[in-house]
Amino acid sequence: MVLSFTTAQVGCQKEGEWFGPIQPPVPPEQPASFANTYLIGCEGNFQYGNASLTAFYPDSGRVDNQVFERANGYGPGDVLQSMLQIDSLVYLVMNNSGLIRVISAKDYREVRVLDGLNSPRYAVALNGNRLAVSSFGGGAVHVIDRRTGALEHSVKTVDWTEQLYLLSDRLYAVGKSDSTLIVIDTATLTNTGAFHLGGDPIQAAVWDGAIYVGVLRASGLRIVRFTDDSYTLTMEYATGVNDLSFSDQGITLLTADSLLLFDWDGTYIHGSAHDLQTPYSLYTDDALVIATDVLDYLSKGRIEVYDQNLKRIEAHETGLIPQAILHIQQP
Repeated sequence: MVLSFTTAQVGCQKEGEWFGPIQPPVPPEQPASFANTYLIGCEGNFQYGNASLTAFYPDSGRVDNQVFERANGYGPGDVLQSMLQIDSLVYLVMNNSGLIRVISAKDYREVRVLDGLNSPRYAVALNGNRLAVSSFGGGAVHVIDRRTGALEHSVKTVDWTEQLYLLSDRLYAVGKSDSTLIVIDTATLTNTGAFHLGGDPIQAAVWDGAIYVGVLRASGLRIVRFTDDSYTLTMEYATGVNDLSFSDQGITLLTADSLLLFDWDGTYIHGSAHDLQTPYSLYTDDALVIATDVLDYLSKGRIEVYDQNLKRIEAHETGLIPQAILHIQQP
């Protein structure tokens, strides 16, 4: 199953070596609850424990910063890496804190803490109340009980794994440390092999019965489509890319000065210039496109919001280093 693309690897560092002041505590207060909500997870500065959560309500154009602190009286911890919603709960994966905070999707109050993890990065729900969690430095994808945090199984992988995706009876894990797409059998929880990508995998998605992976190479970006044991190169883009996102609309690229939309087969559709100082991450769905700006990594960040045609709607201030974005689904 090992397929190779020979090229030099290009890194895409998302955490860096930026440090900043610890933010003062925010007094607890009951946040407003809105039906249509996007949560923006702000990483904060590494080792400073100043991650935060911003809520964006597009129907009213309102943004509330530090909603976790206001609901609970304390911050979520050190480096908010990713978020996942399961039913009425949101799981905040806190990388450097080594834990996952579970909060209510309605009022952001903490329900439980899943502790004792090794630099968790991303999580995905499995059947039977299980949660698969990737890690930095753990050498495994861990399977835990999402109600108690108890470790149920460890699937041996490369040292650094990132995003996780389910398709049929397989769990795909992005292997960051060796540029692979790892295939795990969900029935036996065994590592069955890997596709070698030949570059730095930055994003992936499940669409139309296949896994699509964006890979940064010295020559630019490649989009590769994997089905079972075969692959197809669907798109190449030679200019630098900060991030990308997949949606039903197609593949959207975030570059130093623009947003560019391509069809799933790599055909260019249209683009738009942005005003971001330091483009960082990108989120797309069937309604909105949201790009984040980390400015100097020490100041409060911001988001720019666009419609499906990449027309700019609004911009808002967020917490430090906005990165992960989750559209809350009402259970």
